[in-house]
Amino acid sequence: MTSTTYEVWRFIIAEVMATTDADPVVVDTFLAFAAGIGMVPIRKEKPGGLLVSVLGPSLCAVQDLAFGGSAELEAIDEVRRLGTGLPRGPVEIFGVVGLSAPCRIAWHGDEDQQRIAAWFKASYLGQG
Repeated sequence: MTSTTYEVWRFIIAEVMATTDADPVVVDTFLAFAAGIGMVPIRKEKPGGLLVSVLGPSLCAVQDLAFGGSAELEAIDEVRRLGTGLPRGPVEIFGVVGLSAPCRIAWHGDEDQQRIAAWFKASYLGQG
């Protein structure tokens, strides 16, 4: 089992954000399928989804600290883990959920957020 596969079964939410053009039958089928395989289906019309919206402030903090040169990514994770008792730091979490969606959301932010998103994309996205 790959690490990604393991994460899917460990973090079991299945978000669906249907547009007004989405066929309700397809949406209901997806929600039923997700529940049928043991996931927790969540349907909310929020750009980026609920999980990314909740994690967004962490990404903003990571971007601000790393972009501003205040801290290395490893230090940010260590401080979060040791300071809160949480098992993962924000950078590790974004390694699971991906940086592309939060960065796409940041592209629509103010000028500072767009500059930081461009830096993150150039520095980390697609780097392996």
